[in-house]
Amino acid sequence: MAAGEGTVLGTLRPWAVSIAGPGIRSFASDSAFAHPVDQSEICTNWPYRHFFTGRDTITFTFARIPEGCTETPGMMFRGPTGAVERIDVVPLFDWNVDAIWLTPHFLVFAVTAEYESALPQFVRISCWELETGRWFTTPTRGYLMHRPGFDLPVLLPDWYSARAFETDGAVVLRGKKRGLALWPEKRSWALVDAVTGQPTSTNARSVSRTLVPSPDQRIGPGLKNEIRSVFAKVHDKANREIVDFNIIDLIQTPCARRRSQYAVTARAVGRDRAPGGPQMDWTRELFGVCILDSSLSHVTKSFTPFPSYRWADTTVYFDVDASDDSIVVWEEGSTYSDEGGRFAYPCGP
Repeated sequence: MAAGEGTVLGTLRPWAVSIAGPGIRSFASDSAFAHPVDQSEICTNWPYRHFFTGRDTITFTFARIPEGCTETPGMMFRGPTGAVERIDVVPLFDWNVDAIWLTPHFLVFAVTAEYESALPQFVRISCWELETGRWFTTPTRGYLMHRPGFDLPVLLPDWYSARAFETDGAVVLRGKKRGLALWPEKRSWALVDAVTGQPTSTNARSVSRTLVPSPDQRIGPGLKNEIRSVFAKVHDKANREIVDFNIIDLIQTPCARRRSQYAVTARAVGRDRAPGGPQMDWTRELFGVCILDSSLSHVTKSFTPFPSYRWADTTVYFDVDASDDSIVVWEEGSTYSDEGGRFAYPCGP
């Protein structure tokens, strides 16, 4: 089987589908994490889950154990002669298989992964087109706790018990309230109502915040100096000078009352001016938020900077799904995504 995870269906579309009938159940299976008896074996031989179809059993081996192994899952079954056969499913590398549906043209897998962090379980859908051997897969969530991106358990909480359909060129997994529609040929997906098949959303906000790529390049030298001066005033009061400064995040339309403006997060590390002080004291690492005008020329409002959650291991980012009337920033540990704090700022003047 060819290497690679397949084509990512990365474009969200406001498309509808026709959903009729009871749909296709996933294969019955036993509980996950069937622990091995002989731990001297490599984990690629440990059974992770057994799936039952008719009188046959399909066994998938472990692909991922946090701080244990990262492997390709093996799919084991009895062939026509009764001998056990195995296929290493390379496109599912590093993903454990938890559910399988067989539609007219696809073998559809729901796969999961746990990581060495505070992040929740990662879940994605991978579709194997049986006639061509091609693979198609949903995106996966990001590594920020409060900016997950495509987070399947949020979009379709009952993914494990969903029913599968093939309709209108799409593979659809339908839960009780919502369905996830995937168009392999169009590299697109949609979230639809489970009854009507019409497009729906999990976000009821009126504000559509936009993350600006390459923020350090979008902000010119003059504006950077203005932002830097916000931090310099704080460090100056403690007789420190800034020795490291950088722009982190830039969003357009940060809240309802500032639709044409921007908000930025930045970081500044201070050093003692007094002789004999440390070259760089990471405990003086500050993060802060500024509101910028629509032309990215001036700071229109700034907020008091806050200290890092953990020195040299802190990530700060905007919550793009925060309520319309506020600007919310999250602070968390970079290594383990453990939460440091939530900072909310008013939208008004």
